[in-house]
Amino acid sequence: MSSKKTAPPSKRVKAAPKRAAAKKAPTRASKASVKVIPKARAKAPAKSSTRPRAKAPAKSSARAIARTKSGPRRTARPDKAPSPIDVVAQVLHAIGWSPERSEDGDGWTSFVTHVDDGVVTVATVARVLEDSSRFVLYAILSPHAGEEVRAEVADFLMRANYGMPDGNFEMDPTTGEVRFKIGVDYCGLSLPGLLVRNAILDAGAAIENYGPAIARVLHGEATAAEAIADAEGA
Repeated sequence: MSSKKTAPPSKRVKAAPKRAAAKKAPTRASKASVKVIPKARAKAPAKSSTRPRAKAPAKSSARAIARTKSGPRRTARPDKAPSPIDVVAQVLHAIGWSPERSEDGDGWTSFVTHVDDGVVTVATVARVLEDSSRFVLYAILSPHAGEEVRAEVADFLMRANYGMPDGNFEMDPTTGEVRFKIGVDYCGLSLPGLLVRNAILDAGAAIENYGPAIARVLHGEATAAEAIADAEGA
């Protein structure tokens, strides 16, 4: 036997277990790799099927008067336009009347003309109130109604007024004065002579149609029903 000792087999050195690789911190993703989620757009409100109501126009006054803090203001007339009083005077003279002019303390200017056609006597009074833009024409009949016939005269005037388009008859219950009245509101305008002329023609037509019948009632010669039937041909 050989005395030579054999070297023991070399011990395998066990490799130390590898450390687990440290987890790398996640790197910042590139812009290209990030999916950008678009923001949701706010939805537009659904259109109403009904159209919005138009605003109602502001209420205007019954009259075309410009108002200031100090109150109503009359529309200025052109420099060359004649005054309403001059317009009335010109129209009355143009139709051949020679009126008497007068003024009272209330601001009215009056033009009085007396007309007698043999049946009724009429005092035509044209009145102008510039501050209120009013023109009024009265055709006053004579004589006045006596107390004994005033109820019958009032009945006649009521019947005559029904259906009358312009102007009206009226009676003072205290004095018995009977008259036809027609007025013009010319606010915002220079008083046209044509309106004055038309008012005179309307009053003349009313007196021509009803004057003789009124005279019969005034003198107690007919009842209201009989007189109106004659005047209107009923």
